[in-house]
Amino acid sequence: MAAISVGSARRKIKIVSSSNKLGSIILKVFLELGYIRGFSLIKFGSIKKQLVYLKYAFSRASIRRAFAISTPGDKCYMKHRNIFGGSINNNVSSGGFIVLSTSRGLLTDLEAFMVGTGGEVMLFIG
Repeated sequence: MAAISVGSARRKIKIVSSSNKLGSIILKVFLELGYIRGFSLIKFGSIKKQLVYLKYAFSRASIRRAFAISTPGDKCYMKHRNIFGGSINNNVSSGGFIVLSTSRGLLTDLEAFMVGTGGEVMLFIG
């Protein structure tokens, strides 16, 4: 996540980040939301990395802010009835999405609200 934020701030076309299962799922969500052009898995010997192609519109990065909300030492959970109107959403989501880890997988705040489920607040992207 930090590599994506720094790469878009420095106007890079593509970045290389470490590969893990959660990172691949988050990149799929970013791709579905239209924040990146695409990504692929590359191997350097026995080391796996992800090549992420960043997206720009009208000379402006599509990812302006991206940061983790839940950390290993400080988990943050949200009920579905608090998704729109909760303190997290009012503070950070001016024109962005909150990604929740639910029992149905990673969902955006709107998808989780429509499904009627809450979960752990993973990150914000805007």
